[in-house]
Amino acid sequence: KEISALGYSGVLISPPAFSEGREWFYRYQPIDYRIIYSPLGNLKEFVAMISILKRNQLKAYLDVVFNHMAYREDNNLNFPGEHYMAKYKADKIYSGNCLFGDLSKGLFTEVDFNPKNCIEASDYDDPNKMKDVQNDRICDERTKEGLPDLNHNSEKVISEQQEYLKSMIKLGVDGFRIDAAKHMPIEHIKKVFTKEIIQGLFVFGEIIPAHHGQFLNEFLSEVDFSAYDFNLFYSIRESMTPDGSLEKLVSPNQLNPFKSLTFAVTHDIPNNEAMRMFILDFNVYRGQVYA
Repeated sequence: KEISALGYSGVLISPPAFSEGREWFYRYQPIDYRIIYSPLGNLKEFVAMISILKRNQLKAYLDVVFNHMAYREDNNLNFPGEHYMAKYKADKIYSGNCLFGDLSKGLFTEVDFNPKNCIEASDYDDPNKMKDVQNDRICDERTKEGLPDLNHNSEKVISEQQEYLKSMIKLGVDGFRIDAAKHMPIEHIKKVFTKEIIQGLFVFGEIIPAHHGQFLNEFLSEVDFSAYDFNLFYSIRESMTPDGSLEKLVSPNQLNPFKSLTFAVTHDIPNNEAMRMFILDFNVYRGQVYA
């Protein structure tokens, strides 16, 4: 009721698929789509949340992670893997939180993933490396081997992701945020988010355009979805700096209004250290925290 009373019309829900680890970024490393069970809650609690939102005339938009699966130190590409399959068999908590599918069978195997190559930082700025950014792994200090990148040519990948969307729609979800959309081949997005599945729903992509404009242009031209309007966000932020001017907002750099999802903050900005500069001057922030 409080959310509705504040004037909001909907809520963006963090990825609820089975994942482990307390920190926020683990929600973006799914272990199994078929189970709703993580530190955020279980399937019963998820259903109750959707019901409460509907009761208060609030729409529910779901964050989906379809580019990759969870980081594995052993680099095993059988998901969920023998360890979790044994847990499924021994503990009814997993079957009790099953959204769809047969938990006696695995979700993905090695053939459902792209080769184990990391995206290089220079690839983002090279128009000839778009396919590398979309087919290679996201790697960082935490995941040196990278996040296993799903193969969009795998019928298994496409069918399981479609089943996830359809199951969520049956529960009352009103739309989807496509996480890491620039890392997904546009063919992948088209295969999963078909017109038949997402008819009448609101779908938008997360594409941070700094140095990656080609990915945003491809997304907006190839699919009829919206995208976070980082261009407008940057314009507003620049106008608010000590050297900025509100005159820049008379005709700001922004996306087509019919495809623009305007925002004040995303989950990454306060949580992801690399993006906190969008809130505060980086030097000030660094001095306050690390002095």
